[in-house]
Amino acid sequence: MKLIDNWRQWPKMYSTWAFGSIATIQTATAFIAADVLQAQVLFFAGYTWQGLISSATAFLAISGMVGRLIAQNNVDEPKE
Repeated sequence: MKLIDNWRQWPKMYSTWAFGSIATIQTATAFIAADVLQAQVLFFAGYTWQGLISSATAFLAISGMVGRLIAQNNVDEPKE
C-alpha cells in the first residue's frame, strides 16, 4: 500500500470533506418533514433527529476549522 503523494496535507483534505458534508447534511435536512425532525432518536434518549443533526454539524464545523488552522505549507519532505 502506497500513500498519496501529498498525504501531509490530510488536515486540509479532511476540512474540505467536513465542510462538504455539512452542506450535504443541511441540504438533505431541508427535505425532511418537521414532525420527523422532532421525533425521538431510538437509542439516544432525550435526542431528537434535529438535535442529532445539529450536533453532527457542529462537530464537523469545529473539526473542519481545526483542520484549516493547521499549517500544511511548512511541512518539509523527509530526507532520505
